[in-house]
Amino acid sequence: MDTKLRGRVHDLVLAARELLTAEARSLLEGEYGLHQDARLEAASGLPALRSNPEARETRKRLEIFLVDEGKAGLMAMRYWPDRVAAKCRTDKSLAFAHDRMHLYEGA
Repeated sequence: MDTKLRGRVHDLVLAARELLTAEARSLLEGEYGLHQDARLEAASGLPALRSNPEARETRKRLEIFLVDEGKAGLMAMRYWPDRVAAKCRTDKSLAFAHDRMHLYEGA
């Protein structure tokens, strides 16, 4: 594959990824109440959950996932605090998740 074609394929893949990410974010926020900052809206305020049993089941799985992810993050901080602190310096979402925003050095 020549360089020009490779560049066009690369650009197409990036554009497709952006579209898929936007669609997934919209679905997670609108249907399930899960926002980028891991904030979860009350289920009572989401019409899709009242009318769709499959959506309710997916929401339950998302809630379990968030709890499990939180436990995994807490375990990492307990066993490898220096590693987590080092990553918090460059990763804003990790610093936020571990309540270590004072360590974040990003712009």
